[in-house]
Amino acid sequence: MRRPLLRALRLFSVGWLAMLPLMSAGPARANAGSAKPPPTLRIGVLIAQSGEASEYSSTAIRGVRMAVKHLNDGPLVLGRQLELLVFDGAGTTIGARMAAERAVAAGVIAIIGPPHSDGALAAAPAAQAAGIPMVTPSATHPDVTRVGDCVFRICFTDAFQAEALAAFALTDLKVRRAATLTNVRSHESMVLSRFFGERFAAGGGVIVRQLSYKPEAADFADLLGEAVADGVQMLFLPGRQESGRIVRKAMEMGIDLPIMGGAGWDRTDFFRNGGRDVARGYYAAHWRKNTGGEAYRYLIKYHPPQLVITSLALGYDAMMLLGDAIGRAGTATPDAVRGALARTVGFPGITGEITMPASGDPPKPVHIYKIENGRDLYVKTFRPKGEAHEAPPEPEAHPEPEAPPEHKDPA
Repeated sequence: MRRPLLRALRLFSVGWLAMLPLMSAGPARANAGSAKPPPTLRIGVLIAQSGEASEYSSTAIRGVRMAVKHLNDGPLVLGRQLELLVFDGAGTTIGARMAAERAVAAGVIAIIGPPHSDGALAAAPAAQAAGIPMVTPSATHPDVTRVGDCVFRICFTDAFQAEALAAFALTDLKVRRAATLTNVRSHESMVLSRFFGERFAAGGGVIVRQLSYKPEAADFADLLGEAVADGVQMLFLPGRQESGRIVRKAMEMGIDLPIMGGAGWDRTDFFRNGGRDVARGYYAAHWRKNTGGEAYRYLIKYHPPQLVITSLALGYDAMMLLGDAIGRAGTATPDAVRGALARTVGFPGITGEITMPASGDPPKPVHIYKIENGRDLYVKTFRPKGEAHEAPPEPEAHPEPEAPPEHKDPA
């Protein structure tokens, strides 16, 4: 009986020893499978979720979110998911500053926004003081990027916008006498009026009237009555959505002069408020819609083409540029990302190529549109070197702000 028993014990021992590596490997495999993913790359987004800037901001952040989805669905940036932290500036300059401070305190590696100049001017000092790179999609006031080397934009500035608009008024419209109507609640409107007046005068024009208004005014009849006196040939109205109400009142009063605005007109609420009614209207735009690129095809997967508008495209470009810079930086530290943004050359944005000079102001073209019978017609493009490219007008209906039921929004 002893030999069979010994043989059984030997076989059991051998089998037990053979199983030890497998038993030890089992938990290791389980631990490997349950390993936590790397931490996300946290990006702060500063927008206005209330106030007059909320509609434009909501479209801009939609573009930012689409870019994040695009980046997270493809090869990951530094092998990590991007995470958006949204901070509401409530449409005020104090709110924008506080939103920037909250973003810094949350430990973001970079900031997108605010999209408007007033908010960006308030937020930029907080980002600069903390060494956090900030990229605004559409703030055009020249002083935004002068805050410091952490602040960038992906659009043209009011200085170049004014140059293009003044040249168009003098050369194409043959205007020599103009009146400016300025929104005193907007830094952007005030600086664009000033730059336009300087460029217009330098080209031989005369600003006959320099008038101002508050956007909450109930009626603009007196303002317009004073504006058209003394042989004025054109009204320059660099406001935002409230400009639509002024345009509508001008049409009700029978004013048959060209009315020109800046990029603040390129928004759905301007057209909805009365901008479609203008008989002869012209404005500057950040983007001439390009339907042939990969980015555009990606955007219309989630939005009908009529809803892929300028604010959405600029938000998308700002986030895609930031994602590209983080990848080129090779590390997720704010200073490395800032340096990569500053070294950007030839980034293929949907709104145009982006090369970042030391100023943080990429040379972007200004596109001139004409409003005729409630529709947009492309007229001309002014490039930073002063060359203008003309093309036959193309009808481009301005989209309504409401999305249709089948609208899909990523993330």
